[in-house]
Amino acid sequence: MIVFLNGAFGVGKTSTARVLHAVLPGSVVFDPEWVGSMLMATLGDRPDWPLDYQLLPAWRRIVVSTVYELRREYDETLIVPMTVLRIEIWRELSSGFREADADLRAFRLTATEATLRARIVGRPEDEGPHDWCLGHMPAALAALRDEEYGTEMPTDEKTPEELCAAILGTL
Repeated sequence: MIVFLNGAFGVGKTSTARVLHAVLPGSVVFDPEWVGSMLMATLGDRPDWPLDYQLLPAWRRIVVSTVYELRREYDETLIVPMTVLRIEIWRELSSGFREADADLRAFRLTATEATLRARIVGRPEDEGPHDWCLGHMPAALAALRDEEYGTEMPTDEKTPEELCAAILGTL
């Protein structure tokens, strides 16, 4: 099974992924953001480089290939936390994920703007630059209303442990 956790920056994807990993024996966490960082470091400062690495076809192919290989090598649950706000990118990724494992469980973690703002400014900058995260909040709030991204899981007033329990209740 693949458990995909989507949501705005500050909604709790990484924290929830950690808790899920702790309670699901043998689970594996794959953060596609590392692929973006690797591509940025590899390609360097190029004039044709998009500001959003998700726009790079190579990023999408590498992410899908990695998910495929992880599912082939490890029979346990694969947990993937990642903010994906462009529906066409989500469709491409989810199609590839389903080829790797037909049992894809997609969740869109949601929260109010006030909750997201408080979480973002309350955490260290190295967990996500505040300006970057806050600047993408309106797009995230709008995009993640779309049910195509998966089952909604509100995170306001919930700990990662409570959210994990809610997700486990649907699996």
